[in-house]
Amino acid sequence: MLAARRCLPALLAGAMAGLAAAHVHAQDPPQETGEQSPEPDRVVLRNGSVVFGTVTDVADGSISIETDFAGAIEIAQAQVVEMQVRGQHSLKLADGRVLGESPIEVREGELILPDNSVSLVDLERMDPEPWELGKGYEWTGRASIALVYEQGNTDTEEADYRVNARANGLNDRFTLRALGEIDRVNDVKNAENWSITGKYDRFISDQWYWGLATRFERDRFADLNLRTYLGPYLGHDLAWDKYANVELELGVSYVRENFIVEDDRYYPGMVWTIDAKSDWLGERFEPYFYQNGVWDLDDTSNVVVDTTVGVTFPLIGNVIGAAELLVEYDAGTVAEVASVDQTYRFRLGYTW
Repeated sequence: MLAARRCLPALLAGAMAGLAAAHVHAQDPPQETGEQSPEPDRVVLRNGSVVFGTVTDVADGSISIETDFAGAIEIAQAQVVEMQVRGQHSLKLADGRVLGESPIEVREGELILPDNSVSLVDLERMDPEPWELGKGYEWTGRASIALVYEQGNTDTEEADYRVNARANGLNDRFTLRALGEIDRVNDVKNAENWSITGKYDRFISDQWYWGLATRFERDRFADLNLRTYLGPYLGHDLAWDKYANVELELGVSYVRENFIVEDDRYYPGMVWTIDAKSDWLGERFEPYFYQNGVWDLDDTSNVVVDTTVGVTFPLIGNVIGAAELLVEYDAGTVAEVASVDQTYRFRLGYTW
């Protein structure tokens, strides 16, 4: 009995401690087991509109943001007064500075930096590619073919190929353009021509550049064994609010024309190139225009102009189709060959 009395206080003390611990545990907040979704980026416009989503890019004066309600949209940087972009991003400014990984915050149209602030319009690129920092080149291009095969009274086989490739750097770029055609009628070849053009451009400013171009061209059935030229030029980039981009180039070259039958010609020539693309039909269709011309400065009646106009459209992934018209004019061709050649084609190609 005496032992039971001695144990009773200890049992009561243990029970009280257990109740106190249970009470404290009951007051603890419940533990969350699921992961919270990240907060969206926030963009406030000058007109008071607020856009929530994920900012995917800042380039060319526009902010690209992926939204739940409208998909991908673009907003002019000049229209943004506040912006918060989650995560860490590298930034390239208009003055050439590159900032390391940091969040993006904009207040009253000013991009807040660690040591100062700059106007948001001075943010040239978010997360720039290495080539945009002067490290290497960005390779882009397009390869396409056009085939025709007909059987009947006349068997016709036509094969046309074209490759356009460009390496873009921060201060310069390289361009390669190659095309050709082989035609057969009743197993007899009646057309065989090709041309290769190589160019190097060095940027002077955002819109102006100088360059050096060379071209090799052959058309056996037009009596042209080989036409070559080499020379410098001045170029200008034009852009109209993303509706059209035009490259205009004008220069002088030394031209050599070697013919199979006719006498060879050598002369200084004026060379021009027009390369235009447009987005005014939307992202799915891209009209294009390309022209290359050579004008004989010794004999001004002698001019050679190749013009291509068409439109491309996407098929599957990077596979595209194109419908185009090619017009070739050569005022110096031999009498037995027409000076104008027109060709309509449907092309199948791949872009990278």
